[in-house]
Amino acid sequence: MAKATKTIRQALHYPTQYAAYFAANQVLFNRVVAFYFDCIQAHEGLLTLTNKEALTALEKLTHATAAKPHLRFTRFCGDPKHSGKPIKRS
Repeated sequence: MAKATKTIRQALHYPTQYAAYFAANQVLFNRVVAFYFDCIQAHEGLLTLTNKEALTALEKLTHATAAKPHLRFTRFCGDPKHSGKPIKRS
């Protein structure tokens, strides 16, 4: 039988200037989740894989490499410098 857990709710108190950071982080997080949700919806077979296999498959779908520079799912941000091109490492 599952063990019961206790939930503790506590209000966070932080400086008011952090509110904008938290809001921007939430927007970014939601965009990332929506992006990967779309990837998984388009490739439902990912749901039958193990966690490690699914992560590898998602990386292959979303991360460009020199050998595979053109992907169906490019980076989620609209910033032109992140156009889905491979990152050159020195």
